[in-house]
Amino acid sequence: MTTLFNSFAVGDVTTFEHSFDSEDFVAFSRLSGDTNPSHDPKAYAQGVLSFPPTVPLHLTLMPLSRMAGLAFPGEPSLCLGTDVRAVLPVYYGETLCYSARIQSVNSTHRVLTLRVLALRNTEVVLEAGMRVQATADEWSTAPALPIFHTAKPGRAVVTGASGAIGSAIALALASRKWALLLQDRGDSHRR
Repeated sequence: MTTLFNSFAVGDVTTFEHSFDSEDFVAFSRLSGDTNPSHDPKAYAQGVLSFPPTVPLHLTLMPLSRMAGLAFPGEPSLCLGTDVRAVLPVYYGETLCYSARIQSVNSTHRVLTLRVLALRNTEVVLEAGMRVQATADEWSTAPALPIFHTAKPGRAVVTGASGAIGSAIALALASRKWALLLQDRGDSHRR
């Protein structure tokens, strides 16, 4: 199966669940050098901490790489940037639902802009914006995460429909089954 960058559309969504445990902190600590005991479940178990440890913010961000590498866009992904806001603390053993929605598609540069949320039940604990680029127009592997196509075809009026930009817009919308009203002034109005 071939995956095409042009198959992505605004409104497409992927989602999965993830939880963090003490082994995740050990691996994170080894890679990052962050040994802060306020994040260490073992320190809490040994009575060193009097409060439950929180999952480090950068550890809660790691599943965002999974979204880019396995779904949006998948195999040829290159993360261009991430804006993050931690809303609530995350604790070990909690199940978080990560969800990403395509906010915009730049076909010229093969860039997807994503809105990402991590939820604990109905509470948002993390929100982020990501810009991810596909390094190719097509690739041979299908997305490894489910993608839900939520964008519904609509109606549009395309002005200047016989020009280069107007015709490109009309063709893109028509390929997505939009109902179109095409308008053009004709040759008599051109200089």
